[in-house]
Amino acid sequence: MHVQRKGVLLAATVLMIGLGPIGWGVAAAQDRVTLMMRSGEKLSGRFDGVANDRFYLDISDTDERHIPMGDIAVIDFTQGANNLPETELSQARGGSHVLVTKSGDLAKGQLDRIEGARIGEATVRFRADGGERSVAMRDVARIYLGNYPGAAPSSPAPSQSQQNPSNSGGGFGGGSGGGNVTVPANQQWVDSGLTVRQGQALSIRASGEVTLSADSNDKATPNGSLNGRHAVNAPLPQTLAGALIGRIGNGQPFGIGAGPANINAPGSGRLYLGVNDDGMGDNNGQFQVSINTSGNNTNDNRRNPSNQDNQDQGNRGRRRRP
Repeated sequence: MHVQRKGVLLAATVLMIGLGPIGWGVAAAQDRVTLMMRSGEKLSGRFDGVANDRFYLDISDTDERHIPMGDIAVIDFTQGANNLPETELSQARGGSHVLVTKSGDLAKGQLDRIEGARIGEATVRFRADGGERSVAMRDVARIYLGNYPGAAPSSPAPSQSQQNPSNSGGGFGGGSGGGNVTVPANQQWVDSGLTVRQGQALSIRASGEVTLSADSNDKATPNGSLNGRHAVNAPLPQTLAGALIGRIGNGQPFGIGAGPANINAPGSGRLYLGVNDDGMGDNNGQFQVSINTSGNNTNDNRRNPSNQDNQDQGNRGRRRRP
């Protein structure tokens, strides 16, 4: 997915200086948006644009998050991602993105890009069956980014199976065992449901094929791009684009591939799986991953605090605007 972010217009900057705190508060209210993460957590703040496949969200004047688009389930401009109607959710649980306007119009397709850094001036470009649509962001109620979790959106602490319903079938438990995980290509990291200890032996196999862009020939298996290409801004830029990769908690990513990959866990914490790409929004397909473990491991149903790493990659300082 191509994204573009525009700087604040000089005229708007002068206006904000003239209005002072009152003007800032009005603008912040007008630009307020709520993100529902795939983990179930909600983040609310002021929309500040999209760039490099990251959604910029000002939680406060000193706390700006740069959130990977693949980690977002819903962008809600109207009702704080509360009481989302089932008529929308039933459409959003599939792989297509869903655009809902304030007038009630619903379109299924693919979010192409967001242009602009303020709700009043931004434009949403959305590809549907009838071609590309251009919708003023001020007229948008919600955007669902595909594969919406089945969990009730009001749940403050969803169980692991709710966070990733397709990953509950393997039944990770204490001691030796294993399980199966579905890894969608349009999501940067997926919580496997498995917590490991450093040095624990893991045997991982993967299958499936994904598409890495709107080009139907841009395909990859768990071993990587069938065209041999790389993605320079991917978590592992030296590894083929589209390859299956992993990460323990907040640790460094590592390659996995189709396997069988016999890995000693490089750290202790939650195991995340992902597709090695730098723009997840236009990806399609999924990998099926089987994990066999030995030794003690943990699968508790409390939301893992390390999920926060997925949301801001440590970027909580105020970003200097160009």
